[in-house]
Amino acid sequence: MKSRIVVITLFAVIFLSCSKKNEVESSDVVSSKVVNKDVEKYRNSDGEISFSTVPKEVEVQVERKKIEPVIYVNKNFDDSIYDNEVILNFCLMNSNDVSFCLYHNIRKIKDYDDSKKEKPEYFSSSNPFYTYSYQDLFATWVYETGLITELITTSSEWSTKRGVKVGDPISKVVEAYGEDSNILVYDYETEKFSFASKKEKPMFGLYTSNEGCSLNGSNMIDEENMCITFYAENGLISKIKVYIGH
Repeated sequence: MKSRIVVITLFAVIFLSCSKKNEVESSDVVSSKVVNKDVEKYRNSDGEISFSTVPKEVEVQVERKKIEPVIYVNKNFDDSIYDNEVILNFCLMNSNDVSFCLYHNIRKIKDYDDSKKEKPEYFSSSNPFYTYSYQDLFATWVYETGLITELITTSSEWSTKRGVKVGDPISKVVEAYGEDSNILVYDYETEKFSFASKKEKPMFGLYTSNEGCSLNGSNMIDEENMCITFYAENGLISKIKVYIGH
């Protein structure tokens, strides 16, 4: 009987000891999780557990300075190569003999004032264009060479080489360019162009509709298209735009 009591007592002691140990291990785990939120645990050379503060990440703001693109300027750009009959028709001129023409150097134009040029928001080394306003004429040009790429006016003070200007009836465009052009008329019902006149060797292509006309020519030097768009309101020209492209 005594031996049974002894055995039972031993089992009870062992059970209580294991339970206590588990409680301690469980407590250690919980404590370790709490501590590890702020510190890092490691063992030193003596096998003892030590703690060190975990470094926090610091956000560093770096100021980036905008670097201006380096663009080499050729102020003596020779535009005489573009003095041919077709290209010279893609110009706007006034009564004071001031003429702006596609592909020509804006720096050589009479009364040009370099201090009045403006840099658009999209200016960069890949888009090195400036804008320039002169007596109701708006021009866009390449900064490197001064080469003009676009002209816009809503003023009757400017006309094309053949005398077409804002305020003229839109029919005057056909009168001025029809003899040298293939003429195509837009049909609003079919939404297609059809030939009204076709030349053997046309200098231009002239597209017409009730809303305006578009005169197209080719720059064979750079293999690019040139265009003059005549916008119309109530049968009268309201704006003229001369530009490189379609």
